[in-house]
Amino acid sequence: MWFYAFAWTLAWMVARYPDTEWVAGAHPSRVHVYVVQPGDTLWRIAVRLYPGEDPRRAVYALKTANHLSDATRLVPGERLMWVR
Repeated sequence: MWFYAFAWTLAWMVARYPDTEWVAGAHPSRVHVYVVQPGDTLWRIAVRLYPGEDPRRAVYALKTANHLSDATRLVPGERLMWVR
């Protein structure tokens, strides 16, 4: 159920704020899903998904988009949504 709420909110934000820069200069054109692998951390995922960009901004965007707290542990198989 949370997925539908998130998808609706994201679609509304993209429609409402089309010129907003979301993550390290990326225009919100597509929503992607990343499946967490064993040993993944938000930092490693951010470096992989946003090569050449500041990982701190990407980690923040991943945490915000997926409602993750600082203490959240990633579980293999978990799906993270990201905008690119």
